[in-house]
Amino acid sequence: MDLLYRDLRLVDRVLEECAQGVTTCHYQPGHPHGFHTHIYAGEVHHNVALYDPNGSFAARQAQTWPYPANLKNTIVRRYPWEAEFATVTAAGAAREADRFAASPRGFATEVAAILRGLHPEPARLRTALEHIAALTAAVCGRCGDVLGDRDG
Repeated sequence: MDLLYRDLRLVDRVLEECAQGVTTCHYQPGHPHGFHTHIYAGEVHHNVALYDPNGSFAARQAQTWPYPANLKNTIVRRYPWEAEFATVTAAGAAREADRFAASPRGFATEVAAILRGLHPEPARLRTALEHIAALTAAVCGRCGDVLGDRDG
């Protein structure tokens, strides 16, 4: 279980921005692909309030369903090149035995989270996640070919 403490004014602003299709990415240590503000919308959507006597959290959750169409359009337009770039970069890093840059697992998790919002229909989501899994397996296989049994 994670307990998340958030500045509710910031969360409200980001939820409004998401509804308008605005998302930003900021550098943050530990987040190799940056911190994307629309993660707040995902947290609001999926988290469970331990205490919400006035229903303010429930009201925020209602803003996340259905998935904001403007946000979906922004993500679909903005992020595919990053997925391709990261995959190409990871493959090149694997060829050069750069273990840090070649690790795709965190990236695949992030892309899968994005796809959950983009494809609410289970069959489309499953197909998209299968493609991500195949891509990850291919990159991991290349990493394994280059890195062998070395500890990482």
